Amino acid sequence: MRSIARVSVFAATTLWAATAACSAQTAAPASPAPTVAAPAVAAPAAPAALSPTGLGAIKFGMTLAEASQAGVTLVTTYIDSGPGCYHVRQAGVPGLTYMLSEGKIVRADVVPPSTIKTADGFGLGSDRAAIVAFYSATPGGVTESPLAVGSDVSVLASPAFSKGDDVPRIVYEVGATGVKAIHAGIVQHHFGGCNALPPMQTP
Repeated sequence: MRSIARVSVFAATTLWAATAACSAQTAAPASPAPTVAAPAVAAPAAPAALSPTGLGAIKFGMTLAEASQAGVTLVTTYIDSGPGCYHVRQAGVPGLTYMLSEGKIVRADVVPPSTIKTADGFGLGSDRAAIVAFYSATPGGVTESPLAVGSDVSVLASPAFSKGDDVPRIVYEVGATGVKAIHAGIVQHHFGGCNALPPMQTP
């Protein structure tokens, strides 16, 4: 009887071990750890478009105090020759300056390496013929004249200078390789005194 009991115990133990081994082999594989997606990185905001009335939060006719209230930091870059006239640059925006006259922002000047474009889609390097064709079809028309006597740089202005000196406009300086500088706001036909164009350099 003891031999039979021992055989029964041995058989039961062997059966349990075999069953456990089989279960381990057929168990479903462990689920992979969940993948955590990396946080999305926001694309940099496109620069504001330049128009005859301003650029982004800056509207021509603002004072420096009003620009500051609008969240734009402007610092003096150099004093002009005209009375009550000077230029400021916008912190963190290379190639952009503003001209102030009698305490108000009246013009923006864009030079390399700026990537700012006008509201009409033109920027530094844009083609002269495309600009002339576009503005010739607008109510303001376009004026083309040399920057100075003997200069190989031409000035394209819209609205045309014939509309008056105090009309807000976009002005392009264009050379052999396209647009070299852009001016917006109150830009008069004869560049001199307070209307003098700033040096073409990064502030």
